[in-house]
Amino acid sequence: HPGGGMIGGPGVIAADIIAQDLKIDKWWEDEDY
Repeated sequence: HPGGGMIGGPGVIAADIIAQDLKIDKWWEDEDY
């Protein structure tokens, strides 16, 4: 992706969904885009 802004986006979205499904606390911080 030009500019590199989307490199980690899909992984963060997937990790958020997995954490919700497993009812575990996220250890990462959400970014404001």
